[in-house]
Amino acid sequence: MTRRARRPSECPSPRGFVLLPRSLRSPGVPVVALLSAALWSLARSLTIVAFSWTIVSSIPSAFAVPLLFAVRALPGVIFGLFAGPAVDRLGSRPSVIGADSVSAACLIALIAISADGKLTFVLLLAGSATLGAMDTLRQAGTQSMIHGLARRGRAASALAAMNLVMSLAMIVGAALGGVLMAHLGLAEALGVTVVCLLGSLASAWRSPSPKTAARSGFEAVGQVKSPSNSMRGAFQLLRQNQTVRRLALVVALAEVLLVSSAAVLPAFTTTVLNGSATELGTLTASISLGGVAILLVLTFRQVSPRYTLVVIALSSGGIALLAVSAAPSPAIAFLPLALLGAAISTLDTTTQSMLLANVAPHQRGAAAGIWVFAVGAAPAGQLLLGALVELLGVRGTLATVGLLDLLIVVPLAMVSSRR
Repeated sequence: MTRRARRPSECPSPRGFVLLPRSLRSPGVPVVALLSAALWSLARSLTIVAFSWTIVSSIPSAFAVPLLFAVRALPGVIFGLFAGPAVDRLGSRPSVIGADSVSAACLIALIAISADGKLTFVLLLAGSATLGAMDTLRQAGTQSMIHGLARRGRAASALAAMNLVMSLAMIVGAALGGVLMAHLGLAEALGVTVVCLLGSLASAWRSPSPKTAARSGFEAVGQVKSPSNSMRGAFQLLRQNQTVRRLALVVALAEVLLVSSAAVLPAFTTTVLNGSATELGTLTASISLGGVAILLVLTFRQVSPRYTLVVIALSSGGIALLAVSAAPSPAIAFLPLALLGAAISTLDTTTQSMLLANVAPHQRGAAAGIWVFAVGAAPAGQLLLGALVELLGVRGTLATVGLLDLLIVVPLAMVSSRR
């Protein structure tokens, strides 16, 4: 007796997956894996606001917060090329669970030190460095987990969905962080962060395995073992693949000029706009809100990733920074910051998809590590912006960075697209 083969839409989804309506053109999404990514992003946003406000309210130097941001992002430079191969060897889920566990332990230690009244700027820097190292492993692990569990042919949409839920979580985390710091304090804010990390850990533990995904028609790319999953393989990929090399350079420059601008947002809110902790949280959330708007399009409309999107994103980011530099109040700064968030999210999702699409399946772990390494260029931008603030002021710094983006990075991306 011959059995009629069922269409993919008739097949039951494995535990942990939900298939959104076909009309939305969504990929099969591993819900618990996305929940894990969202809770981690929420926790990360909470710590950024909590640490930033603690330093702004206790240290008068405008260079202190950019230094804190740089210290947190520095491990991406040091460990970025190790992260992808490490995730391929350890597995995406064990990497995510390990990173969340260490991050939670670090925050619990900071809560205990803060309760004794012995928390110093140096200890905050040490905590930021630890969290930054875990961020690097976590980010590579999350990309590998989501891409490996995506329905066949829908990896780009799956990455956009990942960035979407993470941006939504950042909105909540930034606003919640501002409220907690304004009405409670650092220890309470970090306590909520620990709870989020434990939820992220549990969700990752419950996410489907690559074998379960493969049996249900979901691809498990990134689980393939290869000599590329080593430091030497990552360097070979950079040297031999021109597209990967150019994309990595564009991502690194965008991190230095666009993403790093968030490091001066606390000083811009407090010293220029005379805002409160709640307004800082609101403006930080506006960046994520713009990202959410564009990620909804990238997720459900299946926009093809290409250099044109990269050029548009870079141009929009530069224009947004020029507008922010001239904003007279937090209300006016909200919209250009939302545009900046949309530009950053478009750039992140597009470059991630292009990198993974331009390498062989067994090289995708190394490609994800290269993307994390390029993102690790942020400390250079944060230190640069901190120095410029001392020389030009906050408004002058934002205007200068916007002009540099429009005059240098945008032409570079346009030239790369023609080759």
